[in-house]
Amino acid sequence: MQNNQVVIVDVGGVAVALHTTVGMLVQVLEHRFRRFLNPSAEPVFHFDITVIPHGTFDGDADLKVHAEHGRWIMERGDFHAEWDVAEGRGRIWRLSSFFF
Repeated sequence: MQNNQVVIVDVGGVAVALHTTVGMLVQVLEHRFRRFLNPSAEPVFHFDITVIPHGTFDGDADLKVHAEHGRWIMERGDFHAEWDVAEGRGRIWRLSSFFF
């Protein structure tokens, strides 16, 4: 079993924890958000990120956002995300080709 790693991004006093088991993704996130990293912040929201193989989504699809049963659902050609507002937790499935 792989270790869960966490990157905490704090923008405007709102900390978000990004959880993943992909070490290379952690490096990408830390580089992209380097100015906003705050490992000691208490996250308000948590997102589990799963990297999936290319070809899982329609790469040309436009962004779609809708709410369903207390969850926000966001889809685009390179990702699918669901966020439960009440729980402050979500999941993101992201194509591997967009990270590496």
